[in-house]
Amino acid sequence: MIQILASSFVLAALLAGGPPQAMKEDLVSHLEGYLSSIRNHEMEGALAHLAPDFQLRFEGSPDHISRQGMRDILGWDMAVGSQVEKLSCRLEGERTLRCRLREANRVLDLLGVEELFSDNRLEFDGQGRIRRHVSRVEEHEPSWQDQMAKAVEWLSEHHPKGLEKVRPGGKAEFSTATAQGWLTLLRRWREATGGS
Repeated sequence: MIQILASSFVLAALLAGGPPQAMKEDLVSHLEGYLSSIRNHEMEGALAHLAPDFQLRFEGSPDHISRQGMRDILGWDMAVGSQVEKLSCRLEGERTLRCRLREANRVLDLLGVEELFSDNRLEFDGQGRIRRHVSRVEEHEPSWQDQMAKAVEWLSEHHPKGLEKVRPGGKAEFSTATAQGWLTLLRRWREATGGS
């Protein structure tokens, strides 16, 4: 009888949105803490939400960014004033969220792109820290890639030394210093071309 009551209680809790809903709310709370740390320029707070074996990967790229590498990415985000907002999340599996995020920052603004939307798969460890993050940026018009290509073409002709500092060897580099450099260069591009 007690076993039947216990089973009925578990079933009722599941049907009422019990443990899975509580799990989702717990993971979303951890994600919100991470995003809040980014918005408030709290580097150590943001890193505390990442597991020691954390990996970020952008869909379509074989490369990943480790927890240590995130220090530079977060420095970039903070320097360009990134505002990342969770729009929606759903639970996928026991410790994985699928979330749609919106990002705005000063680099995007200078490129004439108001905001970016991305589809993100976030896997959490047993302590609520993010272990894996796979992100896919949604298509957007105007495309930030097309706008950046226009800016790079103009900058390579008019400010090649400055461009080399922020893209050594033509490769993207993320840090606080390169973010500040990009902001300066993109302002010059925008003032000279109107962003086209």
